[in-house]
Amino acid sequence: MPGRRYHKSVYELVREAALSLGSGGRVFSDADVVRYIRGKYPDCPYSNASFKMHLLGLSINNRYAPTCWPSRSLFYVISNYF
Repeated sequence: MPGRRYHKSVYELVREAALSLGSGGRVFSDADVVRYIRGKYPDCPYSNASFKMHLLGLSINNRYAPTCWPSRSLFYVISNYF
């Protein structure tokens, strides 16, 4: 249906997944985030690339990430792990 919006933004979905997967200081990959979101929200219309881009944007040590994100709290460890 044109013009219809999903009930959560990409940012909200990625933040929820990161908080859940990273609890207790655990390291997780971008693939883990995609699996979490697709498993919990199977009707989510956003692309996997959008999730990965948001993860990089939320990383405090990614010098290419914009500084205007609402909450940059992830730490990019190595090759798609946060």
